Amino acid sequence: MRGYAGAPQAAITELLELLPDQERILGPGHPQALATLEDLGRLQGTTGDAQAASDTYQTLLTQIERHLGPDHLAALSVLDKLAMWRGRAGHPREAVHFLIRMLTGTRRLVDPAHPVLSTINDNIAHWLNQADIAEQRHGR
Repeated sequence: MRGYAGAPQAAITELLELLPDQERILGPGHPQALATLEDLGRLQGTTGDAQAASDTYQTLLTQIERHLGPDHLAALSVLDKLAMWRGRAGHPREAVHFLIRMLTGTRRLVDPAHPVLSTINDNIAHWLNQADIAEQRHGR
């Protein structure tokens, strides 16, 4: 893939061309189509397009929840990435929303003392702080 060879924009273009064919031939919930969406979102984010990455991860989350279920580990992982990109795209309150969903799902799967819960809570605090800062700047 070109994204790994220093040409992320070319890789994004290739993935955008590949994805409709994969979804048509394999189905939108096929693991390869989901992996392509994941690669696309990651590359969009690393090239600085937080909004496109956010949109792609939202699509990925929708597909995972539809085909694998909302409590699938893949859905929880995507919620984390979606929260990050929504926050970086200027929507910190939406990032908090996705992290709370992630926290709720993760609590059902791990021991209450598991350190991942602290990490999620730290991320929630970070995006709440970013939301407060943004609202102060805008006089809200």
